[in-house]
Amino acid sequence: MANKEFLKPLKRAMKDHIYLVLEKCCWNRTYTATILQLSIRSLRTYITEMKEEGYDIKDYCKQEADESEDLLWIRRKRKEAQERLEAEYRREHGSL
Repeated sequence: MANKEFLKPLKRAMKDHIYLVLEKCCWNRTYTATILQLSIRSLRTYITEMKEEGYDIKDYCKQEADESEDLLWIRRKRKEAQERLEAEYRREHGSL
């Protein structure tokens, strides 16, 4: 059985990564979940834990996202994630 003290830094690193992707996606949870290949429900669970731990989680702001230089990055990552999911599906099931 794994030592819980050893796992804490890993969970912390994972939450830090989720936070960075959320920030890069202008706090859009749907984009973030797609990029990280998580379900929305799993992402919400992480966000709830992160809020309890003191992470500064913001609400999505459409105006902020529309004005963001990161919008192209979001679209590119979303497309890459979609292509990855489609390729995985094709490997498992033969075709779409």
